[in-house]
Amino acid sequence: MSTTAAAILLAGCSPDAGNDEAVDRNAVAPLFSAGFDDAAVSAPATKAAESAGGVLSYRFDPAIRRQIARGLADHRNRNFSLRHAIPDPDGFLRSGDAATIADRALESLGLPLHSVDGATVLLFGLAWELANARPLTPDDQRALLAQIGERFADHALHREDDADRQREAEMRLMTAGMWLEEARLRHGDAAALRELSDAVQRDMLRQSGNDMRAHRIGAQGFTER
Repeated sequence: MSTTAAAILLAGCSPDAGNDEAVDRNAVAPLFSAGFDDAAVSAPATKAAESAGGVLSYRFDPAIRRQIARGLADHRNRNFSLRHAIPDPDGFLRSGDAATIADRALESLGLPLHSVDGATVLLFGLAWELANARPLTPDDQRALLAQIGERFADHALHREDDADRQREAEMRLMTAGMWLEEARLRHGDAAALRELSDAVQRDMLRQSGNDMRAHRIGAQGFTER
């Protein structure tokens, strides 16, 4: 596993205490088909993100986090092809552990919390690292944030409310948290890490149209090899 991915793995979680409020199934779209239609990253960035808070920030609502966690758990097999090392992946999502791990990774990398762009950079950066088994540098992370920030500068989500922006971000964050926990559990097992690498590559390509192994990340962000 790449050194950057290893560095942002954190032991322990403190998930939000949730309740059993009903989930609006219509509000929880299948992960990639709704979450990534407008998130392909192929054009190089020419300016930095608007602020450290992200260009698509939102007011965090723990009830939306719980709603998305339950919805993703209900549709997990539709979005993940991986044979999980996590003993109870649905419970891992519903408990809030996946989201908590992702939030801590954002903080560790200096990415903006409570923003669609921060969540997108985390997911795409981690997906690239895992698919290619190579680390990203801090400069790579900054370039990717600038590229995503530019892409989102005039995104339709600016015209939506905080809840819509949070739903988009949470889907990305929980996917990243799932992959980070899988990487932690597989650490030291080369075959198991290859299985994770291939699954990340396969799922990103199938669901988002982004081939992680056909792109490099450098000063211009994501570019084709």
